Amino acid sequence: MISSQPPVQAKPNSLNQYDKDTQKKIAIGVIAIALLGVLLPLFIFFYPEYQRDQLIKNGLPAGGEIVSIKPTGNTYNDQPQASIVVKVTLENGETFEAETKMIINAIYAPQFQPGKRVKVRYDANDRTNIAIEETESGQR
Repeated sequence: MISSQPPVQAKPNSLNQYDKDTQKKIAIGVIAIALLGVLLPLFIFFYPEYQRDQLIKNGLPAGGEIVSIKPTGNTYNDQPQASIVVKVTLENGETFEAETKMIINAIYAPQFQPGKRVKVRYDANDRTNIAIEETESGQR
């Protein structure tokens, strides 16, 4: 008796279901996603410190007084990050307030209290961009 059903075709092997060009594109995509997953968090974590270091190297010096300090809720290596508002005083007597975030070792927290004097560096093009260089006792 002759069967009227079409012959059963074997399913293609999942590794060979794409041509070589498509396999290369998939591999590149997977590698790109993996790299992005590793590099993006590193960039987010280290870039603010890089910016701070660049501002300390290239920024204009000024004196300042801490107006307020509050924790951001973030910790890095068990050291809290704080948001600090500083009243910056330029050499010509002009003042402005700016906010910066920095990681403060708990041992030095008493030196970062309202009323304490600090040395700051600021961006001449964007005065809201400041970095605390050191406290009055020389701590960074």
